Amino acid sequence: MIPLSTIAAKLVTVPAMSFPRTITRIDRMIASGAPAAVVTATVCSDPFVSALLLGRTNAASGGDQLQLSSAVMVIGLESLRGLMRDVQPLPDGARKTAAGLWSLGNACGTMCRILARHSPPAARLNLEREALHVIGLIHDLGTIVALVVFPTEYEAAVVRLERGDGPFAALLKEELGADPCELGTLLARAWKLPALAATVIRHHRRPFQAEPHADLACLVHVARNLVIGCGFCAGRDAYVEAIDPEALARLELDSVRIERAIAGLFDEMQELELYEGFLTLTLAQ
Repeated sequence: MIPLSTIAAKLVTVPAMSFPRTITRIDRMIASGAPAAVVTATVCSDPFVSALLLGRTNAASGGDQLQLSSAVMVIGLESLRGLMRDVQPLPDGARKTAAGLWSLGNACGTMCRILARHSPPAARLNLEREALHVIGLIHDLGTIVALVVFPTEYEAAVVRLERGDGPFAALLKEELGADPCELGTLLARAWKLPALAATVIRHHRRPFQAEPHADLACLVHVARNLVIGCGFCAGRDAYVEAIDPEALARLELDSVRIERAIAGLFDEMQELELYEGFLTLTLAQ
């Protein structure tokens, strides 16, 4: 185990990492004069880059910016291009697992937006759809940090998980000294992420500890576990945790609303795949 103070100190200087294709794509988009909305859509698919952009924008503006489109407007596309030069390629050995974590983040963000349409308490949060997506997208920064910054401890926890122990969060706590929620909270503090996002990162596994923001934490808690149940695994962690029934009751979500939300998730993910294919073809021309 590593002392928590040592982990926190290490995260102060940790760089953002992404897939080489994403880094190149964003650079090419900005260089070719792509609209800010198109650039933002690409950034919004990457939890690590999204967190970096939000943190830099909030540090510069002193606000609590949760919308990436507004963050891009604040810093400008050329500054974003410069920011991307600080993003390092993910290590080769981590990319397959990272792809699962990126997919989970996007699915969770999508499900947060969809559930908010079916849950009256979530609708009353008065958060923009983009903000809901971003909060779901970056909720599991801690597992990403474990994978890329503490790979030895991450691998040890996964080996034990595959042997039948679990859940992963408890195993990582034993191996590293911090669980994913704690790691994500430390990174949120180091990168100066908005307080609301940091609260959800810290408490989404136990959402009622997030008062007075428990409704939002419940939304992410339910969204995360639903999408994992739909096959969007947290990297190599395929363990599906039970959804807190009190969280469902608080959000006024019954089986009919959940079934509709799941159907909506698969519809949106199919549309996203079509968009990604079109964008890749356009950039290759």
